Amino acid sequence: MNEITAAVTALKKQLGARVRIMGHHYQSDAVVAHCDITGDSLELARRVPDVDAEHIVFCGVFFMGESAALLFTAGFAHTLNGFFDGLRNSGATLTVSLYVYAKEQGEFGVAFAIAAILIAITVLINLSASLVSRCFKKRRQI
Repeated sequence: MNEITAAVTALKKQLGARVRIMGHHYQSDAVVAHCDITGDSLELARRVPDVDAEHIVFCGVFFMGESAALLFTAGFAHTLNGFFDGLRNSGATLTVSLYVYAKEQGEFGVAFAIAAILIAITVLINLSASLVSRCFKKRRQI
């Protein structure tokens, strides 16, 4: 048992039911060994609402966060700060607005619309990356 494994085990024991570790099944076996819930991206997303814990530690994989920078800047700062101030300030992101509308304001229709926008942006980014990759691959073969 290495130092990290011992530390994670001790923290899980200390926090008990207050913490749940969720991990993508692409993670290494050393990470998955500590997970309370494992699965693919969709399975983990479906299981989050059922997790009754104060803290959730999510062990994702690199491709789950590759679009984070764009999603972070595609926020709705103008809603919080006014249109012109929102153009100058970073404000809130779409993910923050999703939380605010769903959790704090109970407007699930708006929250689902924001979620659909986030999914669409992510799909477009991945499709664009795939097309660019194919284009460069073809050029290298010539």
